[in-house]
Amino acid sequence: MTNQAHDPSQPLPNAKQERFCREVLIDDAIEEAGERAGYTKDYARKLATKPYIIARIDHLRKERGDRLQVDADRVLREFEAIAFLSWEEIKNLDGIVKASDKIQALTKLGNHLGLFKKKVEVTGKGGGPVEVQTVDKQMGERILAATGAIEADLAEED
Repeated sequence: MTNQAHDPSQPLPNAKQERFCREVLIDDAIEEAGERAGYTKDYARKLATKPYIIARIDHLRKERGDRLQVDADRVLREFEAIAFLSWEEIKNLDGIVKASDKIQALTKLGNHLGLFKKKVEVTGKGGGPVEVQTVDKQMGERILAATGAIEADLAEED
């Protein structure tokens, strides 16, 4: 049986790779998990891209979630419960939940919902791919000159 055809519900035949998968579950730190399993950091990064490794890690995560009866919805509900406590409720909890916990929960919820995008995705017309054209040196210089003129006009408007 090749690793690519491996059933992710079964331990990997290579004990070191199986240990790597289980180590990843501890802290999601690929390089550190690799070192704990006996690999170099470089090899751990490569190993983490293998489809059978990804499938095994995904299966182990799902197994753990089932065992703990925890899923993304439950985690989000807990964040929601903390995030939407009123300031009065926080004061009455006598330090069990701090204001920083509320802010952290709101931040995690916001990140999950994509409210604080850290990257910008660019698409072309109608959501399609961005059209790219090669320009010669003269065209490039004209574009740069036009851009500079637009920037100068905008600066004058301020």
